[in-house]
Amino acid sequence: MLWHNHATYGGWLRTGYALANEDTAFTYSGFLNRFPEYLTALGFNGLGIFFPLGIVGILGLCKADRTRHLGVTLLVGAVALLVVYSAYYWGLKIRGGGAWGGLRFLLPVYPSFILGGVWGLCSLASRLGRGVVVGMAVVVTALQMLWQEGRLLPDTKLLQERQLLADAEAFVRRHVPAGEVVVGPAGLLRQLEYSGAWKLVAAERLDNGCASTKKRKAEKANHPRTEAVFRARGRKEEWQERAYAGLDRESRLIAVLWEIRRWAGKGGGVHVLGTARDFRRWMKKEAWWVPPSCYAEKVSPSKEQSKADETVLYLARWPDDFPGLQGKAN
Repeated sequence: MLWHNHATYGGWLRTGYALANEDTAFTYSGFLNRFPEYLTALGFNGLGIFFPLGIVGILGLCKADRTRHLGVTLLVGAVALLVVYSAYYWGLKIRGGGAWGGLRFLLPVYPSFILGGVWGLCSLASRLGRGVVVGMAVVVTALQMLWQEGRLLPDTKLLQERQLLADAEAFVRRHVPAGEVVVGPAGLLRQLEYSGAWKLVAAERLDNGCASTKKRKAEKANHPRTEAVFRARGRKEEWQERAYAGLDRESRLIAVLWEIRRWAGKGGGVHVLGTARDFRRWMKKEAWWVPPSCYAEKVSPSKEQSKADETVLYLARWPDDFPGLQGKAN
């Protein structure tokens, strides 16, 4: 791994994170805040009963002369990973992380605790009778299932989100020719990005991305990431500031929209994709870059009527003469 880092990134301890400056997002204060969170999450959201059993088992491996080397290896590996990722800025409470999202970093420590827990149970079982061993296995299994109650069943919300993404791709593929521009929420565009069939523009950039660099700098103070993570984004925003120098927010947006129109090419269409909730939000914000009428509708199946507006997809198309933008430009 060290040789790969040196050959690929030019340093023994330099990783791919350095390309986005995220290798600098490890802090001591972050470790103090997130280490207790990770320990709690490993027990309640991750390993369940095998987390405390694993700790006892690993300590038992370290104590026994015959298994001390294995115990120390498991202990050092697990502690090292916990310390490193506890110091990383992307914790359990960061937007988009969640308990499951943050715990993905700690998947390599799972085998250590599971092996330690199994060894401890086997050592205890070897000193007891067969009936006690069977009873103990039943009890441990029941405790593990109770501990993870509600997490053994499929995540209904996640399944609905995946279904919506799949429906969005099929919907766009049916109505939008390949090579044309699709504007929509970044979450919906993720699925379209994999196919590479369309030119994609995140609607969030039209809502917020045309703000000046000064405003962006003011927003950074409240952002959960460290300042170092913003360096790459800052360079892009500085380029945008130079490209649209002297323009107010609305004029800047108009310039960006004309760039999108030119990107679509002669005869190429620009389509706006979103859920019913997205279109309602855009209309409420008077986002005049959104056409007033839609030409296609797709309803995804949903058992939750209260969230039906999140499962209805719409497609709208910018007029070829671009009347809304022309009126703004004039």
